[in-house]
Amino acid sequence: MQPPLPYCDTTYAYDSGEEFPLPEVVSRLTAFGLSRACVTGGEPLQQEEAPALVSALLDRGQEVLVETNGTVPLDRLDPRAVKVMDVKCPGSGEERKMLWDNFRHLTGRDEVKFVISSMDDYRYAKEVVDRYRREHRWTVLFSPAFGLLAPERLAGWMVGDGLDARFQLQLHKLVWGPDRRECDGMTAPPKPLGIALCSGGMDSLVMAEFVTRESELCLLHVNYGQRTEAKELACFHSIAEHMKVPAHRRLVVDISHLKKIGGSALTDEATPVPDADPRRTGVPVTYVPFRNAHLVAIAVSWAEVIGARNIYIGAVEADSPGYPDCRPEFYEAMNEAIRRGRGKGAASR
Repeated sequence: MQPPLPYCDTTYAYDSGEEFPLPEVVSRLTAFGLSRACVTGGEPLQQEEAPALVSALLDRGQEVLVETNGTVPLDRLDPRAVKVMDVKCPGSGEERKMLWDNFRHLTGRDEVKFVISSMDDYRYAKEVVDRYRREHRWTVLFSPAFGLLAPERLAGWMVGDGLDARFQLQLHKLVWGPDRRECDGMTAPPKPLGIALCSGGMDSLVMAEFVTRESELCLLHVNYGQRTEAKELACFHSIAEHMKVPAHRRLVVDISHLKKIGGSALTDEATPVPDADPRRTGVPVTYVPFRNAHLVAIAVSWAEVIGARNIYIGAVEADSPGYPDCRPEFYEAMNEAIRRGRGKGAASR
């Protein structure tokens, strides 16, 4: 761990904070409903899972900026991220720790920041820019060290030299004051409603627990004439009680047409249920024709009424070869149908 700099603006990052699993960090960040995330604080890339966090946020459609101090290799960082690399000037006392090879990983989308505390720092920063900004025209940021260099002096030098760089102030110090942590007093917004299809089995129970990390849990159970209907319904209510889901966020729906249609050992008592055999190929007799499409459609209808944003179903990918409506491409197609056909509400997960 590097020692705090004389003008470090995040000294609290060295000895405070809480530890969370990566999925929960992603859930907490995306709960704000914003489209841009900045990974910062001390040197974030010293955290072992930081690259995985960046990739996870990018996969969620976020624009991700990573602020790094230039002393950690950038080759592990997802190339989709925007890199904001700090180059330490002599006034910091840390300039010898810079990994100059990191400049090879910068593109025209990235930024290089210099915190200037004196004329010597200013000259040093210009030399670095002249030397390394040849192949890629990354953005240059010059910022006066808070309390050490008057902003108007740095601005005057830059204008006088006609410097191709952006002048930057530490806005959080101006907005919240120099000693306050930026996130003090901030609270995460309420979680959106999320509907979990819950049969009462192990898969839906585990999934429902994960749902609580990013959504306010609503539970939906569908009776469709399955042989185990009574047992599944009892287990659904037990799960709802265990997870303290209020009555207004529980829904039990009865449909009979899947049993009338038949074609499955789960709904037709005349068809025996065979023992499990992992070597068996083809569609099993326990497949209920297009059942999951019916279940998701019911969930979408409820989502439109209650304003739920997310829908979850615990389909097991390992079942995909035999069960066509458990395949990832099935849910990709369902999501597209939901996007095109709903009035408001949710997308399947």
